[in-house]
Amino acid sequence: MATSWFLESLVSEGSRMGDTITLNFTPEQYKFFLDSCIEEVNRVDVKGKSLHVESWAIVGKKMKEKFGLMTTQKQLKNKFDYYRVKHQAHAYLRGKTGNLFNADTNTFNLTDEEWRDLNKKYPKASSLKTSPLQHYDLCDYLFTKCGASGSIRRPVAERRPVVKVVEVEDGSVRRPVVEGRSSSQNSGADFDHIVVLIIVIMIQYNSALTPIG
Repeated sequence: MATSWFLESLVSEGSRMGDTITLNFTPEQYKFFLDSCIEEVNRVDVKGKSLHVESWAIVGKKMKEKFGLMTTQKQLKNKFDYYRVKHQAHAYLRGKTGNLFNADTNTFNLTDEEWRDLNKKYPKASSLKTSPLQHYDLCDYLFTKCGASGSIRRPVAERRPVVKVVEVEDGSVRRPVVEGRSSSQNSGADFDHIVVLIIVIMIQYNSALTPIG
């Protein structure tokens, strides 16, 4: 009985000590980690900004079987959160205007002061300066799927829809079309435009009926 308790204590203490050790993935381990997390978010209905306990156990098992890497749930989650914040900062910068992003080098052209300001908004984001985010497409899918990207504030110019008025071959009616929307989404704009036309016609009709003097 005492021996069993002693062994359990050693395992528990070892786990706690392991939590304090930062994981340093190789490029291959990093991609495998992202792929494994994506498999889990596709397998189960993830609610929240991280994986379930069961999913972390599965990811940890895969890492062990593939690389012989012993990990704890906290270590994996810390790594997940680190990449999440890095992805947030990367997505935010890519969304800004001004040609900040260099696609050839996967880096951003910021001054030291701008890096410090970014780091205040997204802690540890300054790591992008010396360690660019790799496999952005996988990160974007994973953290968007988890809802982990949060409310990334895009520049106002990007959030504002671009509306064009185009000729439609249905009796020369001009309809407003919002760029980037599907035809079904633009149908709402068609309806609004028709309502406005009806109101204008009614006003003109009533004005014609109103006696002068």
